[in-house]
Amino acid sequence: MQSSAYCMLHADLDGAQNVDGSTMMELQNNFKIEISCVVVQLKNAGFFQNLDKLPKSGQNLVKDSIAETLPNQKWSAVLLDLTEVLHFLHKKPVIVLIDEYDSPMLYAAQYPYFHEVCLSSSRFMFTSHSLGRQVFFSARSSQCY
Repeated sequence: MQSSAYCMLHADLDGAQNVDGSTMMELQNNFKIEISCVVVQLKNAGFFQNLDKLPKSGQNLVKDSIAETLPNQKWSAVLLDLTEVLHFLHKKPVIVLIDEYDSPMLYAAQYPYFHEVCLSSSRFMFTSHSLGRQVFFSARSSQCY
């Protein structure tokens, strides 16, 4: 694990490669797989070596994220919850980098579940900006507007 001033969570939501689906359920399952891979990468990089220092809820979050067994309603906030875990363990601000954040919405526009994806995205963004702790978000769009 590198020593730096920040911990970083990086998720790539490129629909062509990772997060897409012809139904909302398929999209959600692919999102779970992508986030699980992010957590496994963090674990392999040594970010969870002191997992036993976390409250049980944080330990379960990491384990359930890897196993993709979080309850469905928890997945929309899993990145935010992971920022709390990383901040607790490392006492550093957390950067969340989301590549191609709009790809799931662009892909969903082809299907009848588009409005659900928009609502999920707006809830995530509202929640992330209303937090009182030090979390930095960066998102790279697949489109230029």
